[in-house]
Amino acid sequence: MYLERKSLLDVVKELQRRGWVTKRWTTKEGKIRGGVPFDKNNLYYFLRNMVSIGKVCYQDEIFAGEHTAIVDQELFDQVQQLLMRHGQSGGSGIRVKNSGVLSGLIRCRSCDCAMTHTYTARVAKRYRYYVCVRAQKRGYDACPSPSIPAEEIERFVVDQIRVIGQDPALLATSVAEIVKRAEEDAQKLNHEARLLTSQIHAAYGELLQLAIQPGSADRLATVQHEIDKHQKRLGEIRQQLEGLTSSQIASGEVEQAFAKFDPLWNAMSPLDQHDPLRLLIERVDYHGDAGEIELHLHPGGIQNLIAQTEETP
Repeated sequence: MYLERKSLLDVVKELQRRGWVTKRWTTKEGKIRGGVPFDKNNLYYFLRNMVSIGKVCYQDEIFAGEHTAIVDQELFDQVQQLLMRHGQSGGSGIRVKNSGVLSGLIRCRSCDCAMTHTYTARVAKRYRYYVCVRAQKRGYDACPSPSIPAEEIERFVVDQIRVIGQDPALLATSVAEIVKRAEEDAQKLNHEARLLTSQIHAAYGELLQLAIQPGSADRLATVQHEIDKHQKRLGEIRQQLEGLTSSQIASGEVEQAFAKFDPLWNAMSPLDQHDPLRLLIERVDYHGDAGEIELHLHPGGIQNLIAQTEETP
């Protein structure tokens, strides 16, 4: 089918139409694995799997398997050649050398998944887009709003940041929301820290008991691993709490930071413009079928912007 259609995405659509899914099996623990719809990624690895030609791969070496091949070598080789020419995209798109300024930030709210930056080339012009990852893997019919022109949404996001800096009332509201969010995040982190501290104390108590019990070496190692894991997470929480200091920002600092956003943005090359956005914005939600775009600022985003603009004259 792939040789006929020459596109992973076209094959995915046909497999979905037929209701075919990946192999389903039950683990020794009784958990069910597999049985999921095909997408471009798992189809790619399925087509590359030498198990189908009666072989197995172990530590980068190929061996003849004890099972019977279900695909002949010639057909398998033809598929591999076509996959190599097309790459993992399977012939369904063009790889982008430079990602868009919203890459890693923009999400499709309809599908609750990321959107990736891509482009199409027509004659001598490129048209950039952000595409829903689910639509990219399963076909555009899988999402009610699979793509949006990149320049359009990038301009909208930047304009919204400019509007915040120019409207004192909106600026005050935005800062208040950030402060509230920071306080809520701090409460959650402090609660998690208390639970971890309690678990660490209990684990140390168990260590003392295990130390005098024969044959407990395996359990000792497990408990010590849990303690190390909890202590590592505690360190991460402390760092996150240090960054949640939005309520200590003076209003004058905020106004100055947003006032400097424009010259900072305009002085940067397109490759570097994602830096101030990444500092300030936590995510951008695109809900195409509802015609909505939501900006979520980092709880520590204002400080990040202030730090970035301190050297801007």
